Amino acid sequence: MRWVVALISSFCFASQAAAQLPRGKPVEYQYIEAIRAGDVDKARGLAKLANIDPHNVGGQPVITWVPRAPIGLLFLPPKSYDYLVGELGQSLDAPLWREQRTLFSTMCGFLAHRDHANGEFAEQDVWSRAIRTIEAAIASGVKTTAWPNAKPHMGSRQPFPECLAAYVRYQRHPTRRFEMLRVLGQLLDKGANVNERYWADGGGVIYPVFRAAATYDVELLKFLVDRGAILEFKGGDPRSTCPIGPNVINPLVRFVPNPLDADTERAKSFLTGLLQLGGDIRTAGTYRHYSAGDCHTAVKTLKERALDYGQLRYAQMVQDLEERASQIIRRRNVGRGQPPVYHDPKDGARTASAGAALSGSRMLTRSINLRGGAGLDGVIVGKMEAGTLVSVERMDGDWAFVTLRDGKRGWMHGETLQSGSHHVQ
Repeated sequence: MRWVVALISSFCFASQAAAQLPRGKPVEYQYIEAIRAGDVDKARGLAKLANIDPHNVGGQPVITWVPRAPIGLLFLPPKSYDYLVGELGQSLDAPLWREQRTLFSTMCGFLAHRDHANGEFAEQDVWSRAIRTIEAAIASGVKTTAWPNAKPHMGSRQPFPECLAAYVRYQRHPTRRFEMLRVLGQLLDKGANVNERYWADGGGVIYPVFRAAATYDVELLKFLVDRGAILEFKGGDPRSTCPIGPNVINPLVRFVPNPLDADTERAKSFLTGLLQLGGDIRTAGTYRHYSAGDCHTAVKTLKERALDYGQLRYAQMVQDLEERASQIIRRRNVGRGQPPVYHDPKDGARTASAGAALSGSRMLTRSINLRGGAGLDGVIVGKMEAGTLVSVERMDGDWAFVTLRDGKRGWMHGETLQSGSHHVQ
């Protein structure tokens, strides 16, 4: 009986190897496994003795085969990654034809779909190495835009949507969330589309800014709008059983979650930010649902949605914001790419006056927290001690966005720059 089981196991193993390497040879499979295991010396020896061409393994560069097991490029031992990308010079733009994406898009993909805080990247140094690897790939000129004419179901597997999904995954992990936001900025700087339209895994057309609405993430909303994200959207999913017409325009507020009293405070912060950025929470959205063989249309405001669900606190909050909407003013600093400066006449907390005086490089004379967002509600992502050198990039009211000498970036209160730092020539 044992030899029967062994024979079946051997057959299954051979079948798996053959499935991973069409037209491949067993030695090529061993070559790939050596790379995955980090045994680069063995990989070099196999390649030399068996005359393996690393650029033509089963008809493709070997780098395209390595992450097809339940590992990704970010999970490889560093020496294996250096062997593939450095020594062999293989490109992260290598196409995965059946998946209609490149190898680079799988890097954020593993962060978004397979990593968890207690799993592969539990150790911060491992996570930091992964982020540095992604940033190095972007800096090297890797393709950051979507695969041309990719099929709808692969839209969410392109670089920007994948990295955005990874950002959302780490919303409860301040440091990693901040670092993923930095990666998103680098992708956009290199040509990614902030208004990329794609189909979500669960179905339905979405835009990147929908991620902010779905999680009431005002920091992400401001980041995307500053990069050119739109706030109104035409039509819906044409593949839906009950599609919304192509001429129907819906506001972003249409895509926030179903109103719940428990979410009132989070929703208030998000909706206030939306108003400040030029959105309108008073505009009704169009909904359609399929029932009894017919498509039914409903046009409702957010307040009406809250009342339909019996969420009184939420509805009252929306009404209060609607009454103040005309008072919440949106202003912009002069200059391309500058972020909005917000001023709410009700609290008088944010002004644009500090921006003119705060610029250039400064050395801190006292310690202060570095935050992921402009405000005391921004998550703390680090602490800057006296003597830290910072470069002021831009202002958002009383808050300054700064870059540290080691490349780390974040927000700090402008008062510290005024009274607790001095200029550095």
